[in-house]
Amino acid sequence: MALIFCPECGTQVSEHAEKCVKCAYPISNRKNNYSENNSNSYENNSHFQSASVESSKSNKTDIFAILTFATGIGGFIFFPIFFVPICFITSWVSWYKLKEDKNLEGKNLRLIGTFLNAINIVWLQYTLHIFS
Repeated sequence: MALIFCPECGTQVSEHAEKCVKCAYPISNRKNNYSENNSNSYENNSHFQSASVESSKSNKTDIFAILTFATGIGGFIFFPIFFVPICFITSWVSWYKLKEDKNLEGKNLRLIGTFLNAINIVWLQYTLHIFS
């Protein structure tokens, strides 16, 4: 069974498929138009190649979002006085990186970590009697 590329969206589909699984483009009557040496094939189409490269780069989770979440949790488990500044720094770096690259994943980790850091700050203020 050979795989061909959908002319509409570029997704790989079986040569025996009636339509594309992603965009429902009819494939069955068009499979004879595509061969491995066809100049319109997916491999030779630079538009699809650049889109494929961009999408593979954008599926990365931001390491600072993971660190923000981990240090937010760490403030509850270990020493909040140590983890609060680290979480604060990693959350700012993570939010700044998100402004540069909107395709970074880890938004929920970033939000939860920042929220946990805020709770750690309030807990530190309460336990150290800073604003009482």
